[in-house]
Amino acid sequence: TLWFWSTQRTPSVTSVSVPGHGMLKGVSVETTVGSDRRTVIQFLGVPYARPPIGMLRFEAAQPADWRGTSASFRPSCVQPGDGESSGSSEDCLYLNVFTPAARVGPSSCHQGCCTCDTFLEILLDEGRVPVLVFFFNPSANESPGLLDGSALAATGNIVVVTASYRTAALGFLSTGASGLSGNYGLTDQEAVLRWVNAHISLMGGDNSRVTVGAEQGGADILSLHLLSRPAPLFQRMMLMVSSGPVSLPATSWWRHLLAEHKGKQPLPCLLTCTGGTGV
Repeated sequence: TLWFWSTQRTPSVTSVSVPGHGMLKGVSVETTVGSDRRTVIQFLGVPYARPPIGMLRFEAAQPADWRGTSASFRPSCVQPGDGESSGSSEDCLYLNVFTPAARVGPSSCHQGCCTCDTFLEILLDEGRVPVLVFFFNPSANESPGLLDGSALAATGNIVVVTASYRTAALGFLSTGASGLSGNYGLTDQEAVLRWVNAHISLMGGDNSRVTVGAEQGGADILSLHLLSRPAPLFQRMMLMVSSGPVSLPATSWWRHLLAEHKGKQPLPCLLTCTGGTGV
């Protein structure tokens, strides 16, 4: 089965209130998967930690300090080989949330705008859904929208979170001394998971059913969280490396996941049920 999808922004805007930070703005997007059209709410460019620049360079991720944010993709983290480009930046600790909102429409919105209370009421009525957190750093020459989780959220009825984290020297440089201890990228990933644990319920996600995923070198890094003490803030893990059963670029894997399970076990069950394929 070959899947095609596209996203188109609609005028509807919705917001949720994040305790300690203020209103988080989202955008309602119509997603086309084959001949089916569904609605997804996108919350883009959400700071999950303070910018790791200046005195915070080569430091563990620090709690975010923000008061509201707009819906727009932010640059990915700098990687080896990136030149001067607006596509990557040291100020890169942001995540994107894609949540299904099939029942958000004119009947529950006023003049094209859904209030926070209305949006939350809709989500609570339908129940919280599983969460997929995917760590991904596109290179500077790739589109910031390369990994759009809208189609996967709509098709699988899950909340999809994509997040950037520090890599290479900026993420792992260490001298073995306390002043330059390394593993800053791991602390970024942990900060994402703490944000998800604290706030994803506001967007319809179930923080007790979280699957994390990454590919290639990112999968190697992510696997280290299996050694976390205390227990990690996720329940399942998907590692996509060359020796695994699925070795595809992230966008190809996105299509693979959509096509492979069409007409089979529901995607939320694959991410959370006993006997599913998650690690």
